Formats: sequence, structure tokens, C-alpha cells
Amino acid sequence: MLAGDIAGVSANTSLVDDSLIAEGEAPNSVYFTFDYSNDNGYFSGANAYRRDALEQAGEILTDRLRDTLAAIPASNSTHTWQASYQNPSTGRTQSLPSGFSVDANEIVVYAGGRNLSGLGSDTRAIAVGVQAPFSYACSTANTACTNFVSNLTTRGEGQTIGSGARDFAPFVASISFDTRNETTSRWSYENELLEDDDFRFLSFAVHELSHVLGIGISDSYIDQVSNFTFTGSKTRQAYQGSGNLPLDGPSAARHVAQSVLQTQNTLMTPSVENLLPSELDFALLDDIGWEVVSNTKPTVTLDRSSIVVLEDEGTVLVNATLSAATPNTVTVPIVISGVAAEGSDVSLSATSITFAPNATTATIEIDIVDDATFENTEAMTITVVDSATANVGNQTAFRLTIFDNDGVDWTQVPVLDLDDIGNTFSVAGDNQPRAFMFRADSTRTLSVQANNVDQINRAVLLVDHNGNTLGEYSSTGIASATIESGKSYALIFFPRTTARTFSLTAPGGFTAVTSETRTNVLDPADVDGDNSVIPLDALLIINQINLFPNVTNAYSTAIVSDDYFDVSGDGILAPLDALLVINEIFGDDSGSDEPAAFTPLVSSQLASNQLASSELPSNALDSGSLDSKTLEPDSLVSDALELASLQSAPLESDALATPQFTDATWIPDSTAVDDKERRDELFDQAIQTFEMAGKVANFI
Repeated sequence: MLAGDIAGVSANTSLVDDSLIAEGEAPNSVYFTFDYSNDNGYFSGANAYRRDALEQAGEILTDRLRDTLAAIPASNSTHTWQASYQNPSTGRTQSLPSGFSVDANEIVVYAGGRNLSGLGSDTRAIAVGVQAPFSYACSTANTACTNFVSNLTTRGEGQTIGSGARDFAPFVASISFDTRNETTSRWSYENELLEDDDFRFLSFAVHELSHVLGIGISDSYIDQVSNFTFTGSKTRQAYQGSGNLPLDGPSAARHVAQSVLQTQNTLMTPSVENLLPSELDFALLDDIGWEVVSNTKPTVTLDRSSIVVLEDEGTVLVNATLSAATPNTVTVPIVISGVAAEGSDVSLSATSITFAPNATTATIEIDIVDDATFENTEAMTITVVDSATANVGNQTAFRLTIFDNDGVDWTQVPVLDLDDIGNTFSVAGDNQPRAFMFRADSTRTLSVQANNVDQINRAVLLVDHNGNTLGEYSSTGIASATIESGKSYALIFFPRTTARTFSLTAPGGFTAVTSETRTNVLDPADVDGDNSVIPLDALLIINQINLFPNVTNAYSTAIVSDDYFDVSGDGILAPLDALLVINEIFGDDSGSDEPAAFTPLVSSQLASNQLASSELPSNALDSGSLDSKTLEPDSLVSDALELASLQSAPLESDALATPQFTDATWIPDSTAVDDKERRDELFDQAIQTFEMAGKVANFI
């Protein structure tokens, strides 16, 4: 932004109407009085609310100034003076009105708006000081005349003009704000939600009023500029970089170099940020000659810097702490940036952080919109900015990253061979999903992180055989997740357009603590892994049990097949596994005239694969002697299920708690048949009945 040279002004104006002058602060300290007598609508009528923001900007600065500026009386018969200022609404120079005077500690600022495009397309505001001509005269050369001239030129502040000046004492200036639509549509006048491209009016106003106080334009400032750096001692102390504070050259070095923002906050760069003055800015005022007092405003700090969640997370809380309670409400504005849009992707419970009187904690709720659209990873940042009532602390920004969990049918994701997976894994940028499944050989903490990237554009998910998503996430993958010994998992890499290499980290090495699984985590009922669930999947389990009746360990070396027999994920090969497949196919047969024998055990991942009928190829049968048959539900299956449910081994596992039969007489109970020989006989009959159902009676 441009700062006017504080050395002259002109204009034609009438006597100042006291009703148009903003009521200043208590006169025991420096204060601004804003004069709206030249305003042509920018601060008037329906826009009068803008005055509050301008006057708040003045208070933000003068609250920390304790200088004593001498009053400047109006011209009279013994001494006269005349000065000019720039009309803020026209840009023309005009004389101060007749009888103009300035009270002790007062600085008068004429305020208005006009089109500032002539000063540059990016100019949004400008402040200009006293303009030529500036003249004064005394009728007699006496002490009274000397005191008058001193008050007029220095306001009792010592040397304020010329080489060696170390103080500054303005009495009048003007401030103008751009009225172009491209600017006014982006002004934010209150402590409200700020979008990325908003102009915070308060920031621009404070920036320009800092020029009125001498930053960039006073002799006491210019005298401390050397090689486009500012050499003032207080500023060097406040600057967090090395050496003197860099300035923006070569245009008289009126601003702090834009690069300083990479080190610390400052409001005095050429391109104004949505900030308020920092300690660095007040150090500049201190070196110019203002008496700056310590900052007494409480500090606002956020409880964390970032979180990464899935789109179905629900609500995320942003908690803030105030360093000290105050008797008044403290409102702190926030700025939202990023690609996650407020309203469509997230919804905020408030547009600012508000601390109730005497409270030190406050919370904003972010509700995440869980839609069905397949999207890239989205992120938004909430940044707390200074307000008139509070400063920001060390933790000022909170970044929310949202991984999308839509658009991928887990049951159809290609499964990779675990033998081809090492401690690093490269995913092609071919927009195709892929996954691999494994069993944890020991309980470990696992992380899956993309290398050489700040944020991945598509998620990596760790799921268990129940379809639960596990772990804590970072913007580059899975920060940490616990894999439990004996449990099976799947790592799903969502389709991505950019190739990535991921590091799979676990104590001892990923490959050392994982092995092949006999549970199809992506689609548990798909026993043969052909991306479909049909009666053949149940028959494969029954045949396996029939071939190896004494093998109940799903991971026994006696089992040579690669099929996923352990449907329940409990590590036991049992009729229950076949039952779960049957549930998957026919558990929701609402069109049947027969009453349901059991409540279906259907997970969200399997619901899409329920079948009313299917085809069983003859080569799937042990005998291989039958042609393909249409398979439909049959009462023989109910008999088989009842008998199979009485087998003692599976009934004693935790998995038996899941099936709930409608008929009370069918409730699984390991004590229902006490005689082991009888149980074995019933189990044999169950196996035979399953085989009969498949080969003779149109197996379900």
C-alpha cells in the first residue's frame, strides 16, 4: 500500500462539524479523531457501520502509546497559521477550515473513499499527511510566539524534523479507501470469518494509520535507514532474523521487505496481510520516537496444529485457550484457506472464536460433510488472527485434512501377492485401486507413509475383516495403527493419478511381522477370491472340512489350498465359516414364503453381493458327474445348518455369539447335545446333507 508523504495538504472545506468527528479515546493518551466531513458515502448512510472498524484500528495503535502531545490552538490576532490536507474523497489538496485547532494528544484524520486505481491496480488504501502550503506567523517576537511555533512544529516532542530527528508529532492527515467493486466486494469490516481472498479492512486501516504515525515517512524514520535496512536498536532487538530489518527498496524504503513475513509477522510490508501490528511493528514506532507501553492483551493459542481424518469422521473440535480471563467478551476472527470449502465440504459452528466473559476456553465445531462423491484429498486451514482484544500465541493455525472414502468397491479391488510386497511399496499413477492382505504374526504398530510429498491426493486405508477402518492418519498416509497378533488386515490404496512410493514401517520390519492370510478381508465370503460370492464358496469350505475332519486350525500346514477358508477371521476352520457365506447369499431372502431360519449376518462390505440364485459348475463338485444346475434355497440346507451348529468346536468359539436363530429351539448351545459321539454323528450328517444339497437337491 502507498503511504502519503506527511509534509503537506490542501482543500476547500467548511468548518468542521463536531457531529461528524468520531469520539476519540480518553484524552490522557494519544488518540485519533476521525473527521468524516469530506466523506461522500463511503462512511455515511448505510455504510456508517464502517466507522466502527476504522476507529477500532486507531485504538489498536494508540492503546499502546503514552506520549503527551501539545495542543495547537486556532489562529488568533497574535499568531496565525495555515496548513493543507488531501481531501480523502477527491484526492485534491485543500486548506484546513478556518478556526481549525487540535487538542492535546489528538491527531485529526480526515476519512473517506475514492477510486484509487490511478495509484496502481493493487492499491487499496492510502494515508497522506500535512501538505504544502504550510505557513505560520507571529505579530510579535516573544516567548508566547516561540512557544506557539514549537507546539505547531514539534508538539513539545523535541527534534522532529531534519537530520538527527528522533521523534515525530503529527497533528493532521487523511486516509482514503478504494471504492472499486473489485475491492469493496472483498472488504471484511468485522471480526468475522475471512476467506482466502478477503481484504481485512482493519488490517489496511492500521497499516495506513501506522504511516500517519511516521513509519516510512517521518524524518526520524528516514534518518535510521541505511542500505535498505532499518537500523533502530529496538527494531533490531525485535527482528527475529539476523542483522538489521530488511526494507522494501528502492522506493524510499517505506515498507518492511515482504520476505520478512517468512520469519515473523509484520503489518508493514507493501502487500498487506490480514494481520494486526506485531511487536516488530511497535518496535519501529518505538525507534521513531513514540513511547510504546507493554502489550497487556491476553494471548490466544490453539490446542493442536493439524489432524487428518476420513470423510465419515463426523465432527472435529478446534479448541482455543486464552492466557488470562477478562471481564469482557473476547472475539478473535479466523481466516479459512484451502480447497475444502465451508458449506459444501465442511460446516463451522461459528465464524470466529469467542470467549465468554471470565472464560479462558472456547471451541469451534467443524462438521465434515460425508457425501458420496469420489474426491481428491481435501484440506482446509483455520488461522487465528489478532484482534483488538487479544493477540495470537505460538500456535495460530489448525489444518484439517480429509481423506475421501468413497468411490471404491472393496470387493472388486485387485489383490496383490504379499510375496511381492517389501518394506517399501510403489503405487502406479494409473487411477486404479489395489490392495494386499496380510495376517499379523505379532502385535505391532504399523505406519504407511508416502515418501517425498507433503500430502497425498488419495487415501491409504487399513481395514480389518469386519470392515472397520483403523489407525491415526497423517497427510501422507497412516501415521500409526496397531495390528494385533493373529488378526487379518487389508491395506487399500485408493486410485491415484500420481505414482507414489510408500514406506511400510513396523518394529522388526513389515515383512518380518506379517504373513499370508486365510481371511479375505476385502470380501470375507468370497472364499476363492474371484470377486464374487456364490454357493461354490460355501461348498469349498464344506469339502475342506470333509477332507480334513480333524483339522480345525485354519493355518494348519495340512491345508494346501490358497483359498480363504477362515470367513469369520477367528483362525478356526469350522461350519460357521460356511454358514457365514450362506448368510451372505441368502440371508436377506425376503421374498421367500418360508420363515427365515436365522438373522442374516451381513456386513456393509458384503451387502452388495447378495444373490437369489446362481450357477454351480459341475467341476466344482467332488464327483464331477453332474451338469451345471440352477441353485436355489432348499429346506435341506436348514437341516444341515441346524446339525452343523451343534458341532462343539465352532460353538465354543467367540464367533458363535453372532448367529441368532428365529426359532428358539435353534439357539446355538454347546450343551444342547451332551454326548460327544452323538455330536460327531450329527456333524457327519450335516456334512452329508451339505454334499447332498449341492449334488442332488439344488444346493442353495
